[in-house]
Amino acid sequence: FENAVKRFKRRESVIIPIKTVQGLIQTDVSNILYVESELRKKKIILEDGISYETYDTMEHLEEILKPHGFICPHKGYLVNSRYMREFTPVQIKLMNGIVLPVSRRRYKAAADAFTSNFV
Repeated sequence: FENAVKRFKRRESVIIPIKTVQGLIQTDVSNILYVESELRKKKIILEDGISYETYDTMEHLEEILKPHGFICPHKGYLVNSRYMREFTPVQIKLMNGIVLPVSRRRYKAAADAFTSNFV
């Protein structure tokens, strides 16, 4: 029962502010598909295809998003586990068909984090 309550709380609407290159935005964490690091900029990809760029660090974004079901399968990505369809030792396939890499070094931690979302 406690695990079911934890899963339910993770699905509650959580609005976070993000300082982007375009300005300050607010978005529901559940609408974020993934975050991709591109040199100094981080690209935040939303479910509706809109993306925003920020100069925030991956460490800070991970700190904000990890409690909401995000996993870090590669140093350049944070992925919302809610949108993951397939998880293999080399890649993650999202519900919309996007394929993201999984590094060997982070596979075990990412797999444990992904499966803990269902326990």
